[in-house]
Amino acid sequence: MSRQPVSRNALVVGVAALLVAVGTLGYVIGSDNRGSVFTVGPGLVYATPTGGTAYLGTNQPLNHQPRGFAYSYPGSGMPWVDANGTVNEGSDRPSCVPYYHAVRVKTVETVKFPIAGGYQGTVLWVRC
Repeated sequence: MSRQPVSRNALVVGVAALLVAVGTLGYVIGSDNRGSVFTVGPGLVYATPTGGTAYLGTNQPLNHQPRGFAYSYPGSGMPWVDANGTVNEGSDRPSCVPYYHAVRVKTVETVKFPIAGGYQGTVLWVRC
């Protein structure tokens, strides 16, 4: 018995079906796997000796509750860049972020990451 050659059309249909199956599987896995989001931009920080809160955006109000996602602000122990461009690391808090005052900062880098039922975020560094 001789073997029949596979037709080109059958091969194209088979490859297309495989691509659709892999794409569908990737979409299903990816839509349920929310990743972390890093954002860098101007913001507003309110600090206390034990921590604080930060918000992204240049139009955040200073006189009432800011809008948007609230990021946890560790207060000290995170890197920050002063007005001269010097990177500061260690236990000092950023000089441009006094306690108990909402202040605008040039730049904050934040990360927002998935947790059960939503997201949580934190500030990674501040530029005065």
